[in-house]
Amino acid sequence: VPFVEATIAVLETLANTKPERDKVFVRSGEHLIGDISAIMALSSDKYTGSMAIAFDEAGFLHIVNSMLGENHETVSDDIQDACGEIANQIFGHSKRILNKMGHSIQQAIPTVIYAKSHAIRHMAKGAPCFAVRFKLPKGILTVEVTFKDKGPSS
Repeated sequence: VPFVEATIAVLETLANTKPERDKVFVRSGEHLIGDISAIMALSSDKYTGSMAIAFDEAGFLHIVNSMLGENHETVSDDIQDACGEIANQIFGHSKRILNKMGHSIQQAIPTVIYAKSHAIRHMAKGAPCFAVRFKLPKGILTVEVTFKDKGPSS
């Protein structure tokens, strides 16, 4: 729920766009597919994992154009960093909520990947992957989170 709330709040604030939650699911087997995505490590005293966002090209261009008040027709080097900034904002908003609940999530730096239909593999191998797909006025955005218990500390 914190990541859903954060995604809606961030896109409303940054891009004056209210994403419509389309589908919530636990993904297994296949990997997250997107045209441009960002992945961030998720770490706390008790958990390790990752958060990823993935846009199709139309969705990313819609959000970036809304954010910047410009009209980019293709994903260029100049705007790719916006994907990392969006991920950073969603992660930061979620982290504040989770830390208020007693989790001590640490800050992370996003890695942005731009390649048509690329796949993302999360860092917590074997852990369930919670995904939410959002419909945007143009295109889609998927947000995924996976984490697992670090086990007993030494």
